[in-house]
Amino acid sequence: MNIELVGWLGSTLVIISFFFDGLKMRFINGLGCLAWMFYAIIQGSLSLLFVNAAIVFVHIFKTFSK
Repeated sequence: MNIELVGWLGSTLVIISFFFDGLKMRFINGLGCLAWMFYAIIQGSLSLLFVNAAIVFVHIFKTFSK
């Protein structure tokens, strides 16, 4: 598997998520962040892993804290 494709998938999902609102945006953006987290693990980038894990955490927190 070409790891660059995972990065491109994550980027594409994050960009697409901005066309939506609410839960749908959080879900699509979260999937993009999960793809980026996988990419970060393979690349050994702790900063990229951290920021995307934080974003996923915020999405989960905001979704269930209502």
